[in-house]
Amino acid sequence: MTEEEAKQRKLDKPLLHRIIKGQQTSAWSVEWEGNVILYPYVSDKKDKWRPAFTCHHPPVLDALDFEHCADKFEQDWVRKYGKHPTSLKRLLEHRRDALELIKYPGVAEYLLQFYEQLSTRIFEKRNIVEWVKQCYEFHRRREAVVVFGHPKIISPRLTPHVRFALDEEGMGIQDSCICLAVTENTKSAFNEFRERLSKLRGKEVKANVVLRYLLAFLNSEYAQELLTVGHRPRPGDVFQISDAFVDELSIPLPRNNRELTQILDAVEECLLARSEKAKSASESRLNPLVSALYSSR
Repeated sequence: MTEEEAKQRKLDKPLLHRIIKGQQTSAWSVEWEGNVILYPYVSDKKDKWRPAFTCHHPPVLDALDFEHCADKFEQDWVRKYGKHPTSLKRLLEHRRDALELIKYPGVAEYLLQFYEQLSTRIFEKRNIVEWVKQCYEFHRRREAVVVFGHPKIISPRLTPHVRFALDEEGMGIQDSCICLAVTENTKSAFNEFRERLSKLRGKEVKANVVLRYLLAFLNSEYAQELLTVGHRPRPGDVFQISDAFVDELSIPLPRNNRELTQILDAVEECLLARSEKAKSASESRLNPLVSALYSSR
């Protein structure tokens, strides 16, 4: 939904995240178009994400779990009135006011409107609850620490030309996007590459600087050729940004600090460009620098 819609619905900000689709992704910098996603999970100090309405103490394990009654009031209420939208709204009010279980009231009230639909969802022939999940949860959600993490590089999954962008704000990505981010599996290789750049730089290089350097090659003419030459386009004349493509794209190291500085300065120009004309001019200064590194190997 749009951010304005979320405000009108009085949805709680901690559960709203800016989101971007693949078709909205342009090269170099992220251009958010005002859309947000309601993501009903919260992270703890260890970056572990849990359902937003989890209760750490009885009477219920989740504030929006209406399959189980929280106390005698709810037992009597359900016995007398059953479970339907009006009845559940009264139980929500009881949990919010009397039991103080509802931390995000705006989102809770919003989700309650769809309780019947949410609680009867079937995935792989099993009800959502049978997967030991709350009714409002995603079935197979992407790793939130990556999806909303930053800094990271994002790209549309299908595109006619390479257009990788640097995200330093933690923009959420929909399934039409992929992201390149440091994970437990890639941390060692990433840190080794960062140390080599730091040695050339003469000082410690931060993660966002490494990603800027990688961006120069991901958006290069060489990368475009690698993506398209010898590959048949998919319907719509688009090509897939796949693991195979990323693995095949080699990233050469600069020979000295001067070359590193030149590339980083040119990338910064591309990031700051606010028109296609300015972006094209910046890319025309960057591409020869990138080509020179490839040809010198």
